[in-house]
Amino acid sequence: MTDTSRHLREDLSVDQQLALRTAATRLAATHNAGRSQLALGFFTYLAGDQAVAWAVRRLLDELHVPATRWTTRRADTRPATSLQGERTD
Repeated sequence: MTDTSRHLREDLSVDQQLALRTAATRLAATHNAGRSQLALGFFTYLAGDQAVAWAVRRLLDELHVPATRWTTRRADTRPATSLQGERTD
């Protein structure tokens, strides 16, 4: 397993650091060695919404889905992700 201790953020609680490290390790296990090192570093460095947004972008890239087809959640009650053209308002 890759040592991620140098990427841990001191402003996060121990539980948050463990959750990020676990998620990063699982993400890294699904990718080849070259990309997993990069993913592991980014995922453990980022926190909260940044990590989620980055993970969603990576997933869409892996699925070859054009990012322009997806919208993100706004402050109102729209779904977290929806296809462009499907309006709920």
